[in-house]
Amino acid sequence: MRASYRRPPALATAARDAGALAGTVRGVDRYTDDELVILVALIRAVLHADHEISAAEQDALAALQRQAGTDRWNAAVRAARERFPAIDVVLAELHRVRPGVRRHGMRLLAHLAGTDGSRAAEIDVLRQVAAEWGLTAPPAPDEDDDELLD
Repeated sequence: MRASYRRPPALATAARDAGALAGTVRGVDRYTDDELVILVALIRAVLHADHEISAAEQDALAALQRQAGTDRWNAAVRAARERFPAIDVVLAELHRVRPGVRRHGMRLLAHLAGTDGSRAAEIDVLRQVAAEWGLTAPPAPDEDDDELLD
């Protein structure tokens, strides 16, 4: 009789989360430079809302950096710090983001907030962004990124 191997729940969850993250970050390289700076500012607002950045959030940031390209990502981080010192400043610029990128970005932000269990402060930032973008429901995880980002 052949023994079956069952992945421990923690490993199964990690594999599922890694797969979800890979699907979520795909397409970030198609953001305009301005959209990427705005996304980075929003990510900063979400991740700093609970005053800590978890290991899972750090992994997500590394994946985003790889997808966008290290030099481009680092330039966007610098620009976001300079242009958007507070959440209200970035909220005023959200109209500059294309509709498909809004939905993709919102899905990405929700994923990041959920990597360590969404906290009230992170959810508050997500609600503000969703309200500014006119999104009433989170984008479906299986929405076609190619369609969104064209």
